[in-house]
Amino acid sequence: MIKVISDIDTNVAEDGLCAAVGFFDGLHRGHRKIIELCRGEYPLAVISFENQPAAFINSQSTAHKLMSNAEKEKLLGEMGVEYLFSYLFDEKMRNTSAEEFFEKAIVKNNVKRLACGFNFRFGKGGCGDTELLRKLCEEYGITLLIGDAETEDGEVISSTLIKKYLYKGDAKKASQLLGRDFYITGIVAEGKKLGRTLGFPTANVYVPSEIVVPKWGVYESYTTVGGVRYPSVTNIGNNPTIGEDIRVESHIIGFDGDIYGEEIKIEFHDYIRGEMKFSGIEELAAQVHKDIDTVKERNGIV
Repeated sequence: MIKVISDIDTNVAEDGLCAAVGFFDGLHRGHRKIIELCRGEYPLAVISFENQPAAFINSQSTAHKLMSNAEKEKLLGEMGVEYLFSYLFDEKMRNTSAEEFFEKAIVKNNVKRLACGFNFRFGKGGCGDTELLRKLCEEYGITLLIGDAETEDGEVISSTLIKKYLYKGDAKKASQLLGRDFYITGIVAEGKKLGRTLGFPTANVYVPSEIVVPKWGVYESYTTVGGVRYPSVTNIGNNPTIGEDIRVESHIIGFDGDIYGEEIKIEFHDYIRGEMKFSGIEELAAQVHKDIDTVKERNGIV
């Protein structure tokens, strides 16, 4: 199980560590490449932050994250990462010099092999770059590995680029860049149960305000319940026909159990259509059944 260390003044007494440093939001293909680059003869670690530095520095920033801290920990653990140094980016951290951060986060944790991205910056005002990092690593005898940019169709893969595609509703492109479908997890809450009365019960989940919500509309998706992955139809929006507030709800094909209060995972595979306002409930129900038939056909379900 991955061990999480949140205090920068708490160090791990080990013979040595291989560590990748960065925020790693979403753990996309470029991030995974950097982490794999650093893997070596010592336990694997990641040095990161609990919150987004950009969001802290600019209080007006709408820098939503691609995943929660819990999901990041889970995926890193699945990758074989043994230690996650997840520091709070606060005013003290904001004013920490590049040299001091290097001393506390890297030298004191006995990092022997360090990896970062080509555009990594650290320290107060982002004054530290890969050239400074290289000099510091040479001074302390630390092997430094700098990952090249990972690209797709001529674009450098980044968390910002992935969010751009999600905001456009291009779930397929976002998935290509991530190396997996974008997903959210949430606790199933009781809704108005309108879907059940119309023949398509849905699981409603709340998404934390700091997590990215893709473009409103209807998606071909996959919903995991109790470890089982089902094809599903997921709607994001406020349902203009009914006049409800924003919600994320998933009709899980082939499942009809009571899962209120349980956590589910919803993967967004493809955008089917945008939100539509219908003349009434019957027209809405007819369209939703068409959406369900579309997903069934794509998944070979009779």
